Amino acid sequence: MPHKRSTPLPSEGVWLCYLLFFLSGATGLIYEILWVRLLERVLGSSPQAVSIVLTCFMGGLALGSFLGGRWADKISKRENLFLTYGSMEALVGIWALLIPILGTLTQPLLSFLYNLSCQPSYYIGCLVVAVFLILPATTLMGATLPVLIRLINQLPGALSVRSGTLYGLNTLGAALGSIYCGFISIPKMGVYKTLFFAVSLNLLIFLIVYLTVKKGYFSIPSAPKTLGETERGRYNIDRLVIVSALLFGISGMCALSFEIIWTNLLGLLIGPTTYSFTIVVSTFIIGIGLGSVIFGRIQKKIPWDIGSLIFLEILMALFFLIISHVMGNLQFFYSKLIFSFKDDLVLMWFLQGLILFALMLPPTLLSGAMFPLCLNIVNPQLSDLGKVSGFLYASNSIGCILGSLMTGFILLPILGKILSIKLLAFVQVLVSLGCALLLLRRALARDKKLIPLAFVCIILVGTLPKWDLSLLAYGRYHNFTELRPALQKVGWIQAIFSGNRILRTFEGPREVVYAGDGLTGFTVVQRYVDSVGNERFSLITSGKPDASTHGDRATQCLLAHIPMLFHPSPRSVMVLGLASGMTAGEVLHYPIESLDVLEISKQVLHASHFFASYNNQLFLDKRVKIIQQDGRVHLTHTKTRYDVIISEPSNPWMAGLANLFSLEFFDHGKRRLKEGGIFLQWIHSYEMDWETFSLICNTFFKVFQSGAIFKTSPYGDDYLLLGFKDESGLNINALEKNLNFAKRSNLISLKHPSIIKELIISDEPKKIFSDGLIHTDSDPILEFRAPKLLYTNTEDVGSILHSKAHYTSLHSKYHNGPLADLNYLDFTFSVFQPYLELITKMPEKDLNTAKEMILSYCKANPVGDIYSIPMEDVRSSCAREQEALIREHLRRWPEDWAAHMDLGNTLFVLGDTKGYQEEMEKALELNPYTTEPLKFMGMNAIREKKWGEALRHFEKALALDFVDPMVYFNLALSHYHMGNLTRAKEYLSQGLKISDNIMARELLEEINRLMKRQ
Repeated sequence: MPHKRSTPLPSEGVWLCYLLFFLSGATGLIYEILWVRLLERVLGSSPQAVSIVLTCFMGGLALGSFLGGRWADKISKRENLFLTYGSMEALVGIWALLIPILGTLTQPLLSFLYNLSCQPSYYIGCLVVAVFLILPATTLMGATLPVLIRLINQLPGALSVRSGTLYGLNTLGAALGSIYCGFISIPKMGVYKTLFFAVSLNLLIFLIVYLTVKKGYFSIPSAPKTLGETERGRYNIDRLVIVSALLFGISGMCALSFEIIWTNLLGLLIGPTTYSFTIVVSTFIIGIGLGSVIFGRIQKKIPWDIGSLIFLEILMALFFLIISHVMGNLQFFYSKLIFSFKDDLVLMWFLQGLILFALMLPPTLLSGAMFPLCLNIVNPQLSDLGKVSGFLYASNSIGCILGSLMTGFILLPILGKILSIKLLAFVQVLVSLGCALLLLRRALARDKKLIPLAFVCIILVGTLPKWDLSLLAYGRYHNFTELRPALQKVGWIQAIFSGNRILRTFEGPREVVYAGDGLTGFTVVQRYVDSVGNERFSLITSGKPDASTHGDRATQCLLAHIPMLFHPSPRSVMVLGLASGMTAGEVLHYPIESLDVLEISKQVLHASHFFASYNNQLFLDKRVKIIQQDGRVHLTHTKTRYDVIISEPSNPWMAGLANLFSLEFFDHGKRRLKEGGIFLQWIHSYEMDWETFSLICNTFFKVFQSGAIFKTSPYGDDYLLLGFKDESGLNINALEKNLNFAKRSNLISLKHPSIIKELIISDEPKKIFSDGLIHTDSDPILEFRAPKLLYTNTEDVGSILHSKAHYTSLHSKYHNGPLADLNYLDFTFSVFQPYLELITKMPEKDLNTAKEMILSYCKANPVGDIYSIPMEDVRSSCAREQEALIREHLRRWPEDWAAHMDLGNTLFVLGDTKGYQEEMEKALELNPYTTEPLKFMGMNAIREKKWGEALRHFEKALALDFVDPMVYFNLALSHYHMGNLTRAKEYLSQGLKISDNIMARELLEEINRLMKRQ
């Protein structure tokens, strides 16, 4: 008996489904972001834990679409299909609401497994927990697509249009959810209010569905089977379906792999901040969503077959290759973009997203096109539509899982970005050609376009992408001081095509000696030869220097010595963050029994071996245990208690690191301290304002009621927050006893307690930081505030903090004695930050010793501005030593413009005017994009009171860099001494608009007084 003809769903009903599924896509991405955050508290943010979460998320979608498709085909009534969809949305919301509570309940199990000293058992436990928490909701999410496709597709010929639009709008909704979550909801409302908002949307969807069905809108009768079903029988998944699913799966695998690689790469170009990652992910998803909508509609006008699908797959691989090459060579262009629009963050983010969207559009459009095209090519009967659409979507989700796992654990760590891109493109082409051979037999002869396209793609695999890793190693997305003149001088077109050439002029004698990729970022060890021939090593993660043998020595060493000096008997120590290993190495000078070093990045573990001569060979010490794990997870789960915990993560503006500055993290740390234990936290004041600096300090001292604040050098911007578990405060007796262990170090000179006295800011920090905002997991203020301060002109936090410093117990104990200044001077030399101003305050009898220190330093280290040495005879002797060393260096590195500039300054001190000018001109010739030689020449002219000459040099500098406040201030000073008060006032006013300066304000007040008298 024949069945009744199916009655199509009215267009209003279809559009209602579109709207609801768009909102569903938004909630899905919001949940993914929130669940990653919530589960990080339990599972951590290690690559293994993140992969487990993403695998469970995508696995649930795959399982749900597979099962949901089969279920949908069994539901004959349209209103039942719609109610099924609405119920799924409601259940997703309800389960999402339970996840935070259930996650807390699983913590004892994970703590038990973590302490079994069997890492596999812990990660198996993480997988079980993630499956329990995430899989129910994501399975329901995955099932919604085939159910709705089954509901709305009851008109012949509309399959690709409706399915493509439905899938595309859901994907665009996901992009909206990502943007809303990353830019608005979490920054403004916090985690839990965002969760409640998403749950409310799910329940609203259910309510709309329920009311619509109740009013009978979907009660139009529809036949459960289409005509011809009886003759054909149940649909068999034949070769066509398998090939389509394979192509869609490979598309998903490659798309997600490239998304991970591009996110990793773009972190080096626009910065690894939470905003940057939101922009990258959102633009990628938008392209996929548009591709599904557009190609679903194109299908009506242009006939597509399986050969066309294979052609698009190969074309996608070609676009992935070309765009990867282009993207990796736009470092200077992105630096110029950020620099030009950094004062308007919203516009800057919009332009970043717009350019990324334009770059990513070709391959993402094709990726989005795969679903409607596959579905239309397979063209299943209505009775099997749910099953086939679910099978196709499941294959794509499985491909995404494979892409995530393969890229994170195999491709990036073993092959790196470039080889990973080549391999992925090659595999995509190879599988596509294999499908053509499998399905079409004579397709390669009939579809002649496939062979040339595949040939071109394979040729390009051998040549693209070509990147300069030495340039990508150092991020140019912030701290534009060095590049600023070039960024202003170079046009946009030149920035695109000549950017790398310009960047190379700033490189000097640098080379990359190690480069390692991974989910935790791009880790590089860079070797640099300074102007007197010393080798220096820097460890750079995601473009940001995190450790160095010379420049960061004071901070890295004092991170170890400050807490170890004040603990009466430190035996067990934990260091969070290995980096170069110098901090951990300094801890080993003390009579400890155990040292646990927590490092999340495998690449950093490899990189730290290049610092073996600086980190006390810590890998050979039996007391050291290296634990590759998220430090926060360790503090959450471990049973171990420590006398000292040292936390030295990277900057809080880097994505994923703000949770190491939260109230909950500090509380975990305090709980893991033994009685009398000490917790030390590093914090920086650069790229920071006072409000944000106070936010971190308020949070820290909310947990540690007793503590202290130290600086790490006379000029530095690094500070150490010391927290005591009890109310004991600074133990001066322990300081005096433990100083003997500190003297064993060959990296830093700590000869007397008076040195520590010079470094302390406060031993009663609650007087400075008491009330104010707190950074918590549920209200992550710091994560979204810190990245904004990368680009804005911030306050001089150090000056504000020093103005609040007060007389401490250390000051009352250690007065300035005869050796105090010499000891402190020796300390500053040992960490390569000579505090030469101190010499002017020394008594006559100490000057000879000070002179010997200076000359000893000059014989081995670059001095830079030798003119700053206060004693003329020492200045000349130092200049002669420096001249010989620099000339020797230039014989090996004649293109080192900075060394020519240093030599010029040296010759100026020695009175060789001709040589001085020649070297400065040579420096400008080698690097026409820098103002440093011009500013040095201007300063030297000011020292000789040659005001006209100073004006000429600073005016040339101003032509290159019109946002350098010091150029304006020195122009003002020159005009002031030449009697041009009006011009001096103009320059001072312009400079003060850029940056505040006490001396400049005083000069402006003096000029105003003089002008009033005239």
